[in-house]
Amino acid sequence: MSLDELIARLEAASEGSRELDALIHAAVVNPPVMVDGGSWKGDVPAAYEPMSMVIGRLPGKDLAELTGCPRYTTSLDAAMGLVPEGWYWRGGNGDGFPARPHVWMQVFRGNYNEHDGRGATVALALCIASLRARVQP
Repeated sequence: MSLDELIARLEAASEGSRELDALIHAAVVNPPVMVDGGSWKGDVPAAYEPMSMVIGRLPGKDLAELTGCPRYTTSLDAAMGLVPEGWYWRGGNGDGFPARPHVWMQVFRGNYNEHDGRGATVALALCIASLRARVQP
């Protein structure tokens, strides 16, 4: 899944989930995941694959727990870990249209390279803005 596709899923989400957390973790960190524990005798080594290669074979919720990935989409503290180093963030609520309630966040570096994220929650909006900054720094 590309970062653009992931951003679209986050924008469509009404709330955070462990499945979305796993997709973010695979896209940004992509840690190795043990897919075969080897033999109990030790003659067959454990097999590892990048998380992005395992995503379709194991439910996202289980993969998130297995890898211990942060709760990016439900925790503002975890979502702040996605903000690129040296960047700043700011946010607000709504856009003046009551029929379109949302939260917005923005990550930026100096007076340029601003990336916006709009989402159902503060954490989702910050995830979106931070991922956009990774797509086009």
